[in-house]
Amino acid sequence: MVRQDPSGVAVDGGVESVGEQDDVELVPGGASDDTGEAQGSDGDAADWIFTLDEVHTLDVQLSLDALQALADDPYTYVEGAITFDEHAVDQVGVRLKGASGSFQPISSKANFKIDMNRVVEGQEFFGLEQLTVNNNVVDCSFLRETMGYRAFAAAGMPRTRTAYVWVTVNGNDKGLYTLLETPDDAWLDRVYSDGNGNLYDGKYVFAEDWSWFSRVDFLISTEIYFELEEGTEVGLEDIHGITQALIDHWDDPDGYAALGALLDWDSFHTQFATEVWSGHLDGYYTNNNNFRIYFNPTTGLAEILPWDMDYAFYEASDWGMSWLSPLGVVGQFCIENEACWAAQLERADEVFDIIDAAALGQDLEQAVTLITPYASADPYACGSAVTIAAYQEVLRTWVVSRSPTARARLGL
Repeated sequence: MVRQDPSGVAVDGGVESVGEQDDVELVPGGASDDTGEAQGSDGDAADWIFTLDEVHTLDVQLSLDALQALADDPYTYVEGAITFDEHAVDQVGVRLKGASGSFQPISSKANFKIDMNRVVEGQEFFGLEQLTVNNNVVDCSFLRETMGYRAFAAAGMPRTRTAYVWVTVNGNDKGLYTLLETPDDAWLDRVYSDGNGNLYDGKYVFAEDWSWFSRVDFLISTEIYFELEEGTEVGLEDIHGITQALIDHWDDPDGYAALGALLDWDSFHTQFATEVWSGHLDGYYTNNNNFRIYFNPTTGLAEILPWDMDYAFYEASDWGMSWLSPLGVVGQFCIENEACWAAQLERADEVFDIIDAAALGQDLEQAVTLITPYASADPYACGSAVTIAAYQEVLRTWVVSRSPTARARLGL
C-alpha cells in the first residue's frame, strides 16, 4: 500500500469548481399541502415521490437561449421550468451535472440539477429545494443507485431516498432516470435532529477540459478544495482541524482515541463496511470521490457520507484496487492503526449481518418489475431488454450472496 501523508505538497491548476403545460397543477412556491414534519423525521410531504410504486414523469422546459447556454457552459444554472407528474413549477434553476463517467451534453441524455429556489427565493417542491436527476448511462441495470443507497440506509447511515422518473426535455424523450434526494439543508433537517451544521462536498475538482483535476481529502494539499454546501463559512477551520489531527497523530498508537474527538468513528466504520458490501469503488474509502462531510452539532463530530453511487456493485479488483489499500486518508490512517482496524473489522462483521437481515432482494425485485418496460423503451439504454436483464441478474446475485465475499475481502 502506498502511504499518503496528510502533509503532502500543494497541487497547481485551475478549478472548475418551453413546452406547453395543459391540465397541470401550478406549484409556484412548493405544494400547498406541504406540511412537513419535525426535524429528524423520515416522514414528510415528499414521501409520495420516493417509492418503488410508480415511475414519475418529469418534463424540463428550456428556451432556445437556455439550451444554447447549457451547451456552451453546462455547469452554470439557467432559468427553466418543470412539470413533475401533474405539478408544474415555473422559474427554476437548471444545470447539468456529472464528470468524466456519467456526463452527457444537453443534446444527449444529460444529468440534471434542478434548484427550486435559484430564481424564486424560498421556493420548494413538496419540501424539496433541489432535484438531482441521474441518467444511468453507466448503469445498464438501472439499479445501482436504488440498491446502493438502500444498503447504506439499512446499515444505519442517514437515508438518501431515490425514485424513478421518465424525463423529457421540451417534450422530447430522454429516458429512464434515477431521482436522488439531494444532500442540502432540507435533507439535513430530515435526517438529523440538528441540521444546522456545516456540510461539505468532497467530489473531484477539475478544469473544464480535464487538463487538470484533483481529489479532495484531509490533506494540506487538497483540503482547500472542499466546498461548503450548507452551514456557516468558517474558512475551512473545521476541515483543517481533522487534517492537522491526522498529521499530529499519524504514528501515534493512541491516535484512534485522539481523532475520536473530531471524527465519528462509528459512522466511518459503518460507511467503510457498506462501501465494501456495496462495491462502491468510486466513494471516499477507495477513490477519494463522491462523498460529503457533515459536522454534526449534536455530537460535535464529523461524519463522512456517501454520494453518487452509479459505479457501485463492482469488485475492487475490477478497477485494479483492493479494499485493503484505501486512497482516502482516513482509511489509510485506520488500516495502519491497530485499534482503529480492530474496531473496523468488528463493525464490518456487524454491518454485513444487518444488511443481510434487511432483505434488500425484495426491493430489487420490486424495482425490476417497475422499471422493466421503461428501461427497454429508453432511447439511450445500453442494449436490448435481454442485455439489461443480464446486468440486473448480476445485482440480484450480488445482493443475496455478497456478505460472505465481503468478509473474505477483509480477512474476516
